[in-house]
Amino acid sequence: MNTGTKDEIEGKVHEVKGKVKEKVGQVTNNPDVEAEGKAEHNIGTVEKKVGQIEQRLRDPKSMDINQTRRLSYILREKNGEICRRILAVMKSDPELAALPLTDEQRLDHTQIELKELACVLEENESSDIPRLVDSSLREQPHQKPVLPAAAIGGKERQEQNYPIALLAVNARLLQGVIYEVIHENLLSINLSYLMLDLKRLNETLAFQAEEIIRKFLQAEKRTA
Repeated sequence: MNTGTKDEIEGKVHEVKGKVKEKVGQVTNNPDVEAEGKAEHNIGTVEKKVGQIEQRLRDPKSMDINQTRRLSYILREKNGEICRRILAVMKSDPELAALPLTDEQRLDHTQIELKELACVLEENESSDIPRLVDSSLREQPHQKPVLPAAAIGGKERQEQNYPIALLAVNARLLQGVIYEVIHENLLSINLSYLMLDLKRLNETLAFQAEEIIRKFLQAEKRTA
């Protein structure tokens, strides 16, 4: 039995044991047992995922390039799911939940900003193939992309009297939700480009956050 298969089986065992232990903790009102069960379940999920990835790497034939996607595709396909999740985590955050905003106002331009993020990633994808073929080629530093959706979002946040400190909280929560969705769809992602795409994703998220804050401050200055 190879390592990948072993990890996958052990992961499934830990997942089941953890789930059972979590339920026992809930039924018996024992938070320690419940927490221990959740931890074991999460460890099992990770082990299973690692095992599946190792299996794919050991068997290149199973990695059908037509069945795997770049991160830009995942962002487009899961746009609605990401928006639903980010709204839920916003409303579960005490500071964000206290803001007198509708669900539509909380999401603001999130859906458009996700599409903008996917567009920036897609713009660089055509240049990746020769880089993979010839390892001597190195990625050149990217110029800051034009981000109109982020710019509008910053202006609208200022009009909503949004506390500027919470803009950073928004950015952190959005990044967390995106990474959760990536993790859940890891087996459908083209692993050959994963690290490159994640690097660009982080850069563009940072650019978006900067643009939102910049336009927020500009709008605030005009109204002062």
